[in-house]
Amino acid sequence: MLLLQTLVAAAAVWLVSSGHAAADPIGTDSRYSHELMFAGARAKAYHERQKSQGFGSTLNRREDYTCNASNPCRNKACCGPSGFCGYGPVYCGTGCVSNCNATAECGKFAKEPGKKCPLSVCCSEHGFCGTTTEFCNSKCQSNCVEHPKPPGGSETGRTLSRGMFTYDHQRILLLTKCHETLPGDLPLDALTHVNYAFAYIHPVSFAITTMDAATPGSLFIEMAKLKTAKPSLQIWLSIGGWTFSDDNTPTQPVFGNIAREKRYREIFANNVLSFLQTYGYDGVDIDWEYPGAPDRGGKPDDVDNFVLLLKEIRAVFDRSGRNLGISLTIPASYWYLKWFDLPGLLEYADFVNLMSYDLHGVWDSNNPIGSRVLAHTNLTEIALAAELLWRVGVKPSQVSLGFGFYGRAFTLQDSSCTKPGCPFKEGARPGVCTDTSGYLAYYEVQDILQKNPDIKFIHDKEAAVKYMAWDKDQWISFDDADTFKQKVEWADKIGFSGSLIWASDLDDYTWSAHKALLGREVASNNDISDPLVRRMLPGHTYEEYSTEACYRHKDCADVNNPMVSGCASGYFNAGYDVSDCGDDKKVKLTWLIFLSYCKYAKRICCPSSNEPKYCVWRGRPDLIGDCNGQCQEGEMTVFESKRGGKSELGDKEDESRDNKKCKRGLKTFCCGARRFIKEDGTCRWTECNEKCSSDESELAKVTQYEDKDKGIKGCNWYKDSQRYCCKKGHNDVTAFEYCNWVGQGDCAENRCSGSEVTVHTSSVGENGWKACLCKRYPKQQSWWAHVANHTCCRNQGNRKKSLCCSPNPKFDMQSSATMCSDISSCGDNFEFCDKPDVEEVPDDEDDDSRLARAAVITDLSTYTSTHLLAPRGGSRTYIFKVAETVPHLVKNLGPIIEMKSAGYPSPSNLLKKLAKANVSAQAYKMAGGLCVRPSLEKLKASDLVASTSPLLQQFKLQVEHRIDLQVLPKFFNTAMTRVLPSGSVVTTKLGFDALKLGQKWNQEMTGKLPDLTLPRNALHSINNRMFSLMGSNQNLDPFLLLPDRMNNKKGNLFNLFTFLSNNAMQNVMKNKTDPVTNAEKLLAAVYEIPGIYQYIQLPEYTKGALGILNGLSSEAGVGEAQWGLKGFQELWHEFLADYFKYATKMGSFHYENVITGAINAITDPKYGVPLESLAKYSGELRELRGWASNLTLEHLIPKK
Repeated sequence: MLLLQTLVAAAAVWLVSSGHAAADPIGTDSRYSHELMFAGARAKAYHERQKSQGFGSTLNRREDYTCNASNPCRNKACCGPSGFCGYGPVYCGTGCVSNCNATAECGKFAKEPGKKCPLSVCCSEHGFCGTTTEFCNSKCQSNCVEHPKPPGGSETGRTLSRGMFTYDHQRILLLTKCHETLPGDLPLDALTHVNYAFAYIHPVSFAITTMDAATPGSLFIEMAKLKTAKPSLQIWLSIGGWTFSDDNTPTQPVFGNIAREKRYREIFANNVLSFLQTYGYDGVDIDWEYPGAPDRGGKPDDVDNFVLLLKEIRAVFDRSGRNLGISLTIPASYWYLKWFDLPGLLEYADFVNLMSYDLHGVWDSNNPIGSRVLAHTNLTEIALAAELLWRVGVKPSQVSLGFGFYGRAFTLQDSSCTKPGCPFKEGARPGVCTDTSGYLAYYEVQDILQKNPDIKFIHDKEAAVKYMAWDKDQWISFDDADTFKQKVEWADKIGFSGSLIWASDLDDYTWSAHKALLGREVASNNDISDPLVRRMLPGHTYEEYSTEACYRHKDCADVNNPMVSGCASGYFNAGYDVSDCGDDKKVKLTWLIFLSYCKYAKRICCPSSNEPKYCVWRGRPDLIGDCNGQCQEGEMTVFESKRGGKSELGDKEDESRDNKKCKRGLKTFCCGARRFIKEDGTCRWTECNEKCSSDESELAKVTQYEDKDKGIKGCNWYKDSQRYCCKKGHNDVTAFEYCNWVGQGDCAENRCSGSEVTVHTSSVGENGWKACLCKRYPKQQSWWAHVANHTCCRNQGNRKKSLCCSPNPKFDMQSSATMCSDISSCGDNFEFCDKPDVEEVPDDEDDDSRLARAAVITDLSTYTSTHLLAPRGGSRTYIFKVAETVPHLVKNLGPIIEMKSAGYPSPSNLLKKLAKANVSAQAYKMAGGLCVRPSLEKLKASDLVASTSPLLQQFKLQVEHRIDLQVLPKFFNTAMTRVLPSGSVVTTKLGFDALKLGQKWNQEMTGKLPDLTLPRNALHSINNRMFSLMGSNQNLDPFLLLPDRMNNKKGNLFNLFTFLSNNAMQNVMKNKTDPVTNAEKLLAAVYEIPGIYQYIQLPEYTKGALGILNGLSSEAGVGEAQWGLKGFQELWHEFLADYFKYATKMGSFHYENVITGAINAITDPKYGVPLESLAKYSGELRELRGWASNLTLEHLIPKK
């Protein structure tokens, strides 16, 4: 948008000659002659202005209206016998010197006599199109109104009602060193709409992709998360942009190719819809720059085809059932705008965005007006540009006015000439952050003004701009509160319905430009009152621990940024973690000048209501780089990292202050728990050989040979241990639920979990030196066999075991958190959690969110030989739609490519086969009654021997592939389209094309191949060998058993679908006869989501899954060698890394949406959940939100 947009400042020439070419301006070529429509008015105004200001004539008259045989007319007009240029018999008839077949643009001498000008501009006496007096005078041939009025019917005062603030993601990639602005940093209070700019279109498949391989597809998700924090916010996707249609790019012809053919329009429209459904975006902005324009690769048929494209998009959107919006971004330049059929386009688009900025820039040096400094947002010129819209009947209510949060800057040719119209030598020096000549962001302009208080800027009230000169020869025009107000007042009076802002991320950290435009204060995101909402902001994935509820920002951010890096309301800054925020040298430098330079760290925030006594990083690396970050007595583990950081609470010195990275082990951020004082006060250590009393519970014991530790008097190894006893309260509740010693071998893993308090540390732990003696003196093992598996720490860095105790949520204390209700949300019958009817929480495929797919359209449909809700078995066939994905290959590959999986057994047959092979079946289900702690239960193998096992029906068990089958079709899609699941572009260098892969995928491979048992009569093709590795009747190792609903949710996770749709959740709540049961059914379904991740993270699952993935990698190598598919195996690795990272982000995104949707459903008054139950259920759902940080699949990425 920012390059060579809108008006080309052409110099006007008034040719005054009686009987010759008369008073029409003539440009050097057709483009510039078109630009003269109101360039003449601009130039004349500047000319008169500068004469009055003593500059004389700065616009030289161009003598290009004469011609001869060797010097034809520059605008391709006829060179008449008199030596002047023009049209008609006088110039093109007898005696014509050159170009004698030329015809006028319009009027009686046009190729089609009487032809009118595009956009209904004036046709002058001699057949030129324009808008100034020279064209629209009394001799004008048609459309002779010089200043048309806007059509009526538009409501006034609405310019800021729809603020389409653009987020330029590419700037994030380029400016990571300086002024980083992530989606979650945008000022939500100021925004009604956000345009994500830009997405690209794959030139072959027409899939929606990121701009380039360097752009992470996760930004699509991060932007979508803004809606969770501000549900009223509309997020639109802007597709295209200036660079997309640049010369010598594979993307320049894409819009034209799509618009030209009906089948391509259908493919693209459905791809756009699928993208919007996936991320919950609200509309699309088509930024085609520019249809029809020959200097931008346009074709004449683009004009009509563009209308057909929007018609198709609108039809697809209307069928979706969602109220999705369409806009298009248009130029303010006649040359480019004349190719837009605006009335036709606005039959299907909701509004247009007028790029009323970049009216001038360094590119003017190549235009007739020349190298002159002029304001790029001149309101006089904007008003003239808007008149082009009024001429064709566009209403102001159909237009958003463009505003720029930046300035165009120049280096003056003469430092004493600083007013508009003065010559420039080149673009201004690059800004400190934007690093681009001729362009400064709003925050850079403000920085210059703050650092140079003596600068005097000029407010040109007529043009509604400001400009200034500084640093001898630098010059810039810009907008601020004064000029924004002028423009808004003008637009409000006209009746514009909205505004387009380029771009939000160009503002400073206090959002001065947003405030200036809106004319009000803008609240910081840190002021969002609800911390639960605050946690939904993108860029802030929180890792909570127990009742302390601290969180750590996921992304590294500049901690100097007062608007975006702070803690949420109700939380305070406890410290920082610098891991993954830069290299060692950079991070060390950061701490030397902390809070005074561009620093990046992850902020750690804790709730003010339960402020710890102190926090400290523990675990300084030893001489060989080993870390032992162990919390001490009374401390809780908050976070762990390789590098650590800095504490902001308490006076304890951080052990990791130098931030040296651990080679082995981790550093730990430990906080002193105030609650421990009360909890530990109800507990005590006994004397040696003393038992707990009847009103106490024994939670732990220790035998300590050394008499060094506080509270431990020391017992000889031959005596009994000391006990840790806690008082029993109501219902025998104790301060801690349980305690356990952590640390084996060399005690490298000796840290308590985030939900536990470190009560004591000891070198020997529970069984003391007896255990050590057993290890050191094997003959002693018969004496103390019961302690043979216990060891003392092999003394490395004075490591000790930790006694970790889990605080009891039922313990009555002031700082306790929301606890699991005494009555399980699963109901009195815990089995309800395990076996709800499938119909109770269906995955509604008609729901918008259920239709969600990856940003890149997979274009793979599936059908199975058995019903999806039946116990799984048989095989599946996936369809790659060539006609919709790589349509140019239909002649070679046919309309589809089938990808058939290997057959696999039903649950009963699997048990039969495993029993015959004497192998135990593995099956899991949700454990009942653990409300806010979802956990799994492994079914007893002995109950799963018989093929008629009642557990199959009781828990509706299905055969589950460790790696879901759809992973392979997704990989095939990536290999065919060169687009990764996230929407990013493949970076692997490939030595094959889609045609070759499509031909070889199902073709039999010959020669010596690695041993692999395939189904009977199956060819050894890439398809069959890879699918067989994922599980078959001949290969049972990949199979486990899961309840159908859990298996369904796992399938949704791997397919990048949502877990539960809003429609499905609403349907559960519609049974008004028993709202409490309905709510509990819904909660049970939500609990299954973290349960799925726990299942995927089981060691036995992970080990098997990685084995399969590595085997698939080997098979990709076999296919590469067999068919010469260079890079195929490397592509598999790139695909898996992208897929599992993207699936992790999508899963977290969908999980957040499910939690929000479930809260909304349960608390909706129309469903009648009793008030006394609402707090309990919504509290449990909010607790479940804390599991978001554990939802990852990235552990499945194989190491190369």
